[in-house]
Amino acid sequence: MVRQNRFLIVVALLAALLLLAACPAPAPSGGGEAAGGQAVTGGEQAAAVQREIVWMVRTSTTENPWEKDVAIKAFEESQSEIKVNLLIIDQPDIAVKREAMIAAGEPLHVWSTNWGGDGFASDRARGLITDLTPLIEKDGVDMSVFIPEVLAIYENEGKQWGLPFLTTGSYVFYNMDLFDAAGIEYPTTDWEDKSWTWDAQLELAKKLTQN
Repeated sequence: MVRQNRFLIVVALLAALLLLAACPAPAPSGGGEAAGGQAVTGGEQAAAVQREIVWMVRTSTTENPWEKDVAIKAFEESQSEIKVNLLIIDQPDIAVKREAMIAAGEPLHVWSTNWGGDGFASDRARGLITDLTPLIEKDGVDMSVFIPEVLAIYENEGKQWGLPFLTTGSYVFYNMDLFDAAGIEYPTTDWEDKSWTWDAQLELAKKLTQN
């Protein structure tokens, strides 16, 4: 569980950071003057401006505390140039809210293509998402932390258009009494055990099947 939590934190922070990298900082209006009459150059002004990004997420009593108190907190503690604003929307309303924000030109930088809209392919075709490939290469992101099969979902034309930041699990429930009666060992509970496959589950089901 500790390993899984660390994985999710890393994924979320990378997703936010990479998407932000495509958003330019507000342009300075020119030179200024600091306290004591010292001149401030445009470059120094730009460096002093804290950029903000909006991360749209769905309402969830379990996900929201993690997003706010773990992912965002860790990210903002690691640097001071970027502030993340969490926008929490009920999932049934995300599609309408997202389209309204896009149409109005309101800032929206990070979201899940699975929540609202027509999905990843549609968002990419509409030009709503950024090719992350050059940003990944520039920052030397370790892509091995991602599950290859999940990462491939967001690949197209040799480019990486998104990064997974959340995984959910499917569970198998079984009657232990049936296993005991048949003298069969219980299925593994080790999620690293590669022997537990669909074929293994099917064979186990055949052994338990009576009549």
